[in-house]
Amino acid sequence: MSMNAPLSIIDEEEGEVYLEDGEIPGEGWDQPGDGIPLTRDIIRFGLSRIARTLDTFEFAYSRFDCRKKNICNIDALSKYVHLRIVDLGENKIKTCLPIASIQNLLLLNMESNLIESLADVPDFPFLQALCLRRNKISSSDGLFPNCLAYLQLADNYLEEVYGLTSDITPWLTVLELKGNKLKSLAGIDLPQLQRIYVAYNQLTDLKGLDGCPNLTHLHARNNNISHLEDFPAFEKLEYVNLRANDLRRYTQMILLGNAQNIRTLILKDNPIYALADYRIEALAANQNVRRLDKDPVLETDLAESRHLRNGRERGHLPGVVDDPNLILDSNSVLDLDETPADAVEDYEWLENSEN
Repeated sequence: MSMNAPLSIIDEEEGEVYLEDGEIPGEGWDQPGDGIPLTRDIIRFGLSRIARTLDTFEFAYSRFDCRKKNICNIDALSKYVHLRIVDLGENKIKTCLPIASIQNLLLLNMESNLIESLADVPDFPFLQALCLRRNKISSSDGLFPNCLAYLQLADNYLEEVYGLTSDITPWLTVLELKGNKLKSLAGIDLPQLQRIYVAYNQLTDLKGLDGCPNLTHLHARNNNISHLEDFPAFEKLEYVNLRANDLRRYTQMILLGNAQNIRTLILKDNPIYALADYRIEALAANQNVRRLDKDPVLETDLAESRHLRNGRERGHLPGVVDDPNLILDSNSVLDLDETPADAVEDYEWLENSEN
């Protein structure tokens, strides 16, 4: 076969077919309204990445992309059982159940659709990455037991996170819950979890993370966190972002020292950040920090904070004293009901299953 000949591949619906370069579906798939069903023409236009199948070792398309096509029904995709990556973001889809037959799926991106329940995601035994960002999900219950490593649930309507346990997601390493309505993290039990993103919620504390002993990154900016009595003493925790919360007491900041290996600590835009001695007090309480807010820690910072810490330990210097005026002033408590869209940090989702 010459290099210019059309490529022969398996089509799950019609067997062997030829697809010419540049072939496109008929017009009309982007029209507004209640949405349109997925058709074979649209499917063909979105297929890519030819790979060997896992059962017959023949060749078939392994990836399907269909974003912003006004799709509301995906029944037609059920026959493409060899797909491993499916991206149906920014459509009008309410359920993923019609594609339950795609059992070798590794990555499913359903961001910006109309899914209301995790029970609308079928049992995909090999699924590693699932993105359900910007849907209408209000409960964390309903997931089948799975092999997920990445779970993206940002910008939904979650008020609690019960159901995210090692019985359901034993291999989960990254959990994104930014921009929900969480008031508590109680219910999370994920021993393999390494990164959790809970920014732009309504948290007042960080209770509930005890079941995540392997956590390395904690991102909880723009909440209402005011006390840290139950801050976890995790040995592997190295990045903590508590920017724009309601921390007013140095005695609370000291509790961050429970996790002694924090290397990056971000406390900017908390009430204590405005105090003149904030930087030295933060470093005295957290001796292994090497980046505080946006600035690297200098040798002079380390020397000054070490002197302060040692002096207090030996009784030569007075202990930590909270600013009474700052404690009584509650005017700076954040209003989280309305968060400017341009302030929300985005996290790049997986482009493919190999990263």
